[in-house]
Amino acid sequence: MKFLSEEQRTELIRRHRTERDRRVAEYQEKMKIKPENGGSESKLGKEQTEELVSHLKSVVYTKVSEICECVRERFGESYSVAGMTSWLKAQGFVYKKLKGVPVKMDAEKQAEFVKKYEELKEKVADNEPIVFMDSVIRQWRRR
Repeated sequence: MKFLSEEQRTELIRRHRTERDRRVAEYQEKMKIKPENGGSESKLGKEQTEELVSHLKSVVYTKVSEICECVRERFGESYSVAGMTSWLKAQGFVYKKLKGVPVKMDAEKQAEFVKKYEELKEKVADNEPIVFMDSVIRQWRRR
């Protein structure tokens, strides 16, 4: 194990204090919390960005990797998933988890079902279960 000399320890402490003081001063002057060294310029031009934003507002992608592929095909630019995620956030896009919704719902049939279900509940004994058998996707059936 190598030990530092007194001069080396003093220099390390001085550098640490100088860096700390610089960061405190930046925070007090500019309310700066994050460093300004992150990120790079967009690979897409202004017109390409507008075109892609318009496209993304009209087409739903479920994965960022699909958007990366779209950009590669349309504009010939390659983005990583992390890079595209940052780009999407910078453009104001947010992630919203998809929710399962009935497709082609018929309000009349649903109201009829509810009416029949209420009638069935009145006829069945309190200790007798009502069991449903349907073709709902298994992961959604638990809700």
